[in-house]
Amino acid sequence: MQNDTVSAMITDISEQSLPLQQLQMLRVLIKRMLTETNPDKLELLTQQIRRIANANSDVELSRKAA
Repeated sequence: MQNDTVSAMITDISEQSLPLQQLQMLRVLIKRMLTETNPDKLELLTQQIRRIANANSDVELSRKAA
């Protein structure tokens, strides 16, 4: 299930580790996903969330390495 994957990504992200702008964007994307019924648009929203999650993971890894 795609929503389970997104849910797992979101719960793995610490709010404190996200810049405010990214946190606000995540909230907007999640709210849009809750009301969206078009599978293509849902896929686009999921991809945007993945990009934010992946960018956050890269930042966290570089912090731990430093």
